[in-house]
Amino acid sequence: MEPMTEINLQYVNKYKDRHGKWRYAFRRGKFKTPLPAPDHPEFSAKYDAALYGRKWEKPKEHGFGTFARILNQYYASPKFSNLKPKSKLEYSRRLDALCKGNEKAILADLTPEMVEIMQAKMKDTPALANATMRYFRTFLNYAVKIKAIPTNPASNIDMYKTGDWRAWTLEECDTFEAHWAPGTLERRLYTFLRYAGQRVGDTAKMTRHDRKRGYIKVVPEKTETGNSDNDKLEIFEHPDITAEINLLPIDQIAFFIGERGKILSSERAGKILKAAARTAGLPEACKPHGLRKRSATDFAEAGCSDRLIMSITGHKTSTMVTHYTKAASQKTRSKAAVVRLVSHGAKSLKNNGGKNG
Repeated sequence: MEPMTEINLQYVNKYKDRHGKWRYAFRRGKFKTPLPAPDHPEFSAKYDAALYGRKWEKPKEHGFGTFARILNQYYASPKFSNLKPKSKLEYSRRLDALCKGNEKAILADLTPEMVEIMQAKMKDTPALANATMRYFRTFLNYAVKIKAIPTNPASNIDMYKTGDWRAWTLEECDTFEAHWAPGTLERRLYTFLRYAGQRVGDTAKMTRHDRKRGYIKVVPEKTETGNSDNDKLEIFEHPDITAEINLLPIDQIAFFIGERGKILSSERAGKILKAAARTAGLPEACKPHGLRKRSATDFAEAGCSDRLIMSITGHKTSTMVTHYTKAASQKTRSKAAVVRLVSHGAKSLKNNGGKNG
């Protein structure tokens, strides 16, 4: 007899055991872990954990007002449940790490000084420390909302100064293009990242099914709304992207397929592009995300407004776009200033009859 609940999820296998009972398992490569039936209340949590290689453990009951108890409430809340799977993993990893050893601590006793001590323990990895504090601040805002604590002790905490992804220079782009010919996987990744302006993970999963009437549909994975209709972008296809697609076999649906015939993961696509940049002789500073910044810079230098650039990059506010394009804006303004000065000088010379002194 077939199980009552049918399911069609990636990496989920359904099989009968030696007693004829239906079982479910998550299998990806060498990683395998059993799953409960799809209608089991813990199925979604266990599937999400397996999808990102994380061991799932049933939440333990803790005393009222403790860090662990409120954290478990947060994990069960709509605020957390509406996050994308990848965001859930990032949040839970960092929050679980903070909670470990502090499960019985009363959250209301937490002070800003204590938060700074927690942050200081991560000072050797400033980017990770900053991310952890952002997730912690979000969790504490939830705790304030449910009146578990009176105020958020992390609300005014300073972040560590970290490095930044810089845009590839035009010379570096020329060097990459000279080394990697059109039609190669490396050149195709580069072209999509530069001219579609998306993150590596959103680029790697693009397929022919996402193309329609000159546009490519994108639903960014790094979004917290969980509403695909609100988050969906439709990016007008750049001619260089079209040229790369035309070099693919007509029956190849996915644009980015690895050596084993599978669609590239975000991590694998990033590693391929990093290695390609090094092979082309480019410096370590040429990161995949730098091509997204190059894309925003190109649009800015072409005179596009923040609003137009946001229609490509998918940013919800102009703050980050301004961060990406401030150098381009300064460059464009400096040219306009010099052109205006030269033009003014030419007019003055003409009005003076060409006489000096």
